[in-house]
Amino acid sequence: MPDNTGLKQDSGKFRKGVSGNPNGRPKGSKNKSTLAAEQFLEASLVGICQRIEDEALDGNMQAAKMILERFVPPRKDRPIQLDIPVIKTYQDILTASQLILSAVFKGEISPSEGESLSRAIESYSKALEACDIELRLQSLEDIVRAGELK
Repeated sequence: MPDNTGLKQDSGKFRKGVSGNPNGRPKGSKNKSTLAAEQFLEASLVGICQRIEDEALDGNMQAAKMILERFVPPRKDRPIQLDIPVIKTYQDILTASQLILSAVFKGEISPSEGESLSRAIESYSKALEACDIELRLQSLEDIVRAGELK
């Protein structure tokens, strides 16, 4: 006897709240149209790629762009050649910031690259500031301890 015996009403319809397929569609199953499209593409893929390649070689820039975007994606980051001095003081931070702005204005680096460099320098300046505060605090603590010893 089938599992769904008694689930249908006498009229041939399922009762409210009762599914004829309680497990639903199997995961990963595909529509017939999707399967047909995949079979067509699989059979035609080599020819399509060859046609795009031929078009690109004949000077079709859209085809060339399509190929380049797929096989040579644009780089997100690149090494930046910029002579920034070693940063030891706050004056060095100011000098480095001026060099970055100048390079952006001259077009030597992009604005986003300049922003990345500025953020790195800002992070470094915060670390430099924290070290400076720690040294000053240590100096003050040493002075207080020396006064207590007398």
